Amino acid sequence: MLVSVFKALSETTRLYILASCSQNEFYTCQLVQALGLSQSTVSSHIRILKEARLLKSRRYRTWSGYYLNPDLPEEMKQLIQEILSRVYRDKEWQHFHERLLDARSRMKVCP
Repeated sequence: MLVSVFKALSETTRLYILASCSQNEFYTCQLVQALGLSQSTVSSHIRILKEARLLKSRRYRTWSGYYLNPDLPEEMKQLIQEILSRVYRDKEWQHFHERLLDARSRMKVCP
């Protein structure tokens, strides 16, 4: 599990997705809009995070909402929180998270 976690966290976009989804549940369409990437690219990033068991999902209509896996082992939760505490201070992540919150406020539910 540890190798897949580090692989998942080795890419900036995935770190940003995980950091945001650790604070709120976000839908694919909201992430797509905030990241400015295609749905397939965002879905690929999410798949890697889910395979590492870092994210869980909930279906709503045809879209899925993603959030930090609350069932992670305690050691893993501590490691992830330590990493994310640094991401939260990153100016680029803060700008991304603002765009994501804006996308969320404009589209409560995806089309």
